[in-house]
Amino acid sequence: MRKRNVTFELSSVQVVEAFEFPSRFPEYEILIAEIHHLLHKFVAWRAVLVPERCNTPALRIAHSVIEQGRSQSYISRGAHS
Repeated sequence: MRKRNVTFELSSVQVVEAFEFPSRFPEYEILIAEIHHLLHKFVAWRAVLVPERCNTPALRIAHSVIEQGRSQSYISRGAHS
């Protein structure tokens, strides 16, 4: 089953720009191309910029993965509250 209408909420202007304008980030060309290749597995996707204060759960998950070596995947279904 393919996921539809996947939204990535990002707090980094540079990351959103990298998705939209990869040629502006030649040092990450290979990484961005690999990410775009994976994104084509979704029916539809978008990257949106949100204030960091609105993205606290994602930041906590990212910190737990980096600082505590957790490599679990977290998926949210439906809209956030």
